Amino acid sequence: MNNIILDELELNFNNIEEEVYGIVCEAGLSRIKLMLENVDNLILESRNTKRYRYKFKTEKTIQTIMGDLTFSRRYYIDKYNNRGVFLMDDALNLNLVGRTSENLIEKMIDTAVDSSYRKSAAKIEKSTLTKVSHQTIKNKADYFGSAIEKIENNRVTKYLKGELRGKREVNVLFEEKDGVYLKIQGKKNKQELKVGKIYEGWIKKNDGYRTVGTRYFSGYEKGSNFDNLINSHISEVYNQDKIQYTILNGDGAPWISAETENDTQKIYQLDLFHIFQKANRKIKDEESRKTVKKLLKEKK
Repeated sequence: MNNIILDELELNFNNIEEEVYGIVCEAGLSRIKLMLENVDNLILESRNTKRYRYKFKTEKTIQTIMGDLTFSRRYYIDKYNNRGVFLMDDALNLNLVGRTSENLIEKMIDTAVDSSYRKSAAKIEKSTLTKVSHQTIKNKADYFGSAIEKIENNRVTKYLKGELRGKREVNVLFEEKDGVYLKIQGKKNKQELKVGKIYEGWIKKNDGYRTVGTRYFSGYEKGSNFDNLINSHISEVYNQDKIQYTILNGDGAPWISAETENDTQKIYQLDLFHIFQKANRKIKDEESRKTVKKLLKEKK
C-alpha cells in the first residue's frame, strides 16, 4: 500500500534529495544577496566622500554553483583619477571571468580535465543548479590556458635575459622528464605531451615515499622550449649558485638528455623503470630477465 502511494506521488530518495538541494540553494542565494547589499549600504555610508562620488545603482547577475545570483550594487566615480569603480567588488575581492564565480570556474576546469566539454556541461548541470553550455566551458578553459601561457612566456623571457634571481637554497635538485603521445582532436597525427617534475628530495610516508618541494610541468613545446619552461621556474625560486648538482631522470629520449651535454652540473641517468623496460625488450628469456632485474636492484 505504501509503495502504491509513493509511486502515485512519484517519490523516491533521489527526487527528495534534489528537491531539498534546490530549496537550500535558493535560500542560500537569497542570503548572499542580502549580505552583499548590506555590505554595499555600509560602503555607501563609510566611504571617503571627498574621493568617491556616488553615481548610480545597477544590478549584477553572477553564475554560481547554486544558480544565478542577482543583486544590486553602487557605482562610484573616483575623483582622483576620474575613473568608475564598484567599491563593493574591491572590498570583497569579487574576481569574475565574465559573469562566472571562481568556484564555478574551478568546477568547470576540473570536469573538463577528465571529460569532453559536452559531458562536462552535463555534469555541472547535474551537480549544480547552473546551466552552462559546452562552448562556455571551452571558452573558460581557453581563457585560463592563454592566461597561464602568457605568465609562463613572460617568466621565460626574464630567464633568458638573466633577470631571475631566486632565493631558496638547496645543494641538490632532482628532475624527471618523460613524454607521452596523445591523439589530439582535429589533428591527423599524435602529438607528444612532454611532462616534467622537479623536487628537492623525498621523505618516507607510510609504506612509500613522498617527494618534497614538488612542482609539475607539461606542454607540447619543443624540447629546448620545455627546458626553458622548467629552468625559468628554477631560476625564479632557487639561488642557482647554491645548487651543486641537478639529477635528471629520463627514458633516454634525445630531447631529455640533450640539456646535459653542455651542463656539467646536471647529471643525467636512465631511471630504473626504463632500464627494466629496455632489458625486457632485449632479453627474451624470463629467468634471465629476473636475474638482470635482481642484479640491477642490488646495484651489481
